[in-house]
Amino acid sequence: MSGKVHTAVLFVILILTLTVQSAVAQELYPNYIGETGHNLGGEFFTYYYANPFYKTVYGNPITEAIIDANTGRTVQYFEYVRFEYYPENPPGSRVKLTPVGQKLYEHGTYIPGLTKDTPNCYQQDHWDYPVCHSFYLFYLHLGGEEQLGQPVSGLEYLRGRLVQFFEFGQLVWYPENPLESEVILAPLGYKFFYAYETNYRLLEPEDNDNIIYREKIEKIDVTAFPEYAVLSKDETQLLNMIAKDNNGSPLSKASLFITIKFPDGRVTQLNNITTDSHGLAQVAFTASSEEFGLVEVIVRMTYITSLEDMTVTSFRLWY
Repeated sequence: MSGKVHTAVLFVILILTLTVQSAVAQELYPNYIGETGHNLGGEFFTYYYANPFYKTVYGNPITEAIIDANTGRTVQYFEYVRFEYYPENPPGSRVKLTPVGQKLYEHGTYIPGLTKDTPNCYQQDHWDYPVCHSFYLFYLHLGGEEQLGQPVSGLEYLRGRLVQFFEFGQLVWYPENPLESEVILAPLGYKFFYAYETNYRLLEPEDNDNIIYREKIEKIDVTAFPEYAVLSKDETQLLNMIAKDNNGSPLSKASLFITIKFPDGRVTQLNNITTDSHGLAQVAFTASSEEFGLVEVIVRMTYITSLEDMTVTSFRLWY
């Protein structure tokens, strides 16, 4: 064997060795996300970072990769989505998104008169609903149908906000935000986790020697949603609340103060509620009112002495 051929063979062997080592290293040393304290590895790692807007579209991982007890598939929860793994599929199509938007869809107040012929609205032939105005621009920016799927609802009012559900997510309009962030994704990954899982310890950060230093807590965020969008009079409602800090980490021992405004004008206050180690709090109350209509729920959260956040949600009392 000539020297040149021998050198070439060694070079090929070296490249193959490094490739194998790299693949093994990815499996043994997955990417640790310090903001939430969870890991990304294997094909979930590849799929996640293949999207240039991964933080905006998927959010941070909120669990490790786990086995779905119902399907036996490997899944992983993120702030906005859930990944599913299909090893029987060809490479490049083994990771799929759970249709969380389709599964968690709630009926709101439909906005009539919007069609594909409405100015600033767009609707493909295989869609049942158009996507309009700022929602369409944000939809395209995030990757359109490939990332969010087809619309599964029209533009609707839900709990005082304009929203639209898609197969893999929900868009919400916040006109009080700066123009570039008027439309945001709802945290359906969290909501699906709480609706589907029972082991809340899965949200706890993993111990890792490569923990990224978490910034000082300077801002807090509370999200609230009722278990039932519509209730009959005198039934029990369960209010779910999620607290996070500016690092995206669960916020424990935050204080929650709840104001419930019923259609008949009656107001109920629920105080001295604190979040657990997962940043979660739940409270049950009786939806009692002499009149039917919208029940407004105002949640104010405080932490330590100077940090505060507030959110508003609602549900409807019906026959």
